[in-house]
Amino acid sequence: SAFSKDSERAAYVRELVREGRFGDVDAFLESADSSAATFVHTAAMSAMSKLPASHQKIFALFQRMEEKALQPSPFVFSALFQSIPSGATALERVIELRSDLVEKCPGIRWTNPVYEAAILACSGCSGSSESVQRLAWSTTQQIRAWMEQDNLAPTYRIYLALLKVCASIGNLEATLELKNEMVENDSIRMNSKLWGIVLYNLASIGSHSDTLAVLMQMQNDYDLTPNVKHCTLHLKALSTAGQDEKAVLFLKRMAGIHSENTLPGLGKVSAP
Repeated sequence: SAFSKDSERAAYVRELVREGRFGDVDAFLESADSSAATFVHTAAMSAMSKLPASHQKIFALFQRMEEKALQPSPFVFSALFQSIPSGATALERVIELRSDLVEKCPGIRWTNPVYEAAILACSGCSGSSESVQRLAWSTTQQIRAWMEQDNLAPTYRIYLALLKVCASIGNLEATLELKNEMVENDSIRMNSKLWGIVLYNLASIGSHSDTLAVLMQMQNDYDLTPNVKHCTLHLKALSTAGQDEKAVLFLKRMAGIHSENTLPGLGKVSAP
């Protein structure tokens, strides 16, 4: 079929990917004229990055772009990192891939979304050994060093990705360090969602004193009323730490939330 716009070509190749018609994808990419080739290759790779076990397919398309002397964009880099399989081998692949891309594509400007994808590739190490978990965090620190080299400041989404890595490896110290760093960063808006992720990380490892401190910091420093989900995460932290009596007392204090929308000692709490 003839296409008059790149957007139509991209929509078509995304449909082929969703339907798993990879033979047709290859044929379509081969038939694309030179003016549209880079665009449709990028669209195919971005679509494939949302599928499981797609890294090898995407890397093969990247190599095809090299053969055709097509200049990849940061979207291609993001797709490559997004498709890295979870697990310990992902950490080595992140380092290897970045080195490979820097060597092969020296003129491409690295962006925060690319580094976000690289950080998220490190978040699939839940349940791994302590050595793998340490490697996961050290890899994210290496990524942050690359960002500094590229004069990129961490964004809201970068912090979300880093917190996700912390959650996957149960790193209390790193979570608190990130929280303090975000608080001191004037460009980051500490909204309810961000506080909720911090609380989730702390609750998962039973750090109930820290979850309570966060609830109070939200209210006292940011004028944010902890909602039911926030308070439930503190309850989870108490339960995880085996603080059953404190958990029961806190639960009783929460009992009036739905009817009175208040939590004694914390002030008003928004409805869920």
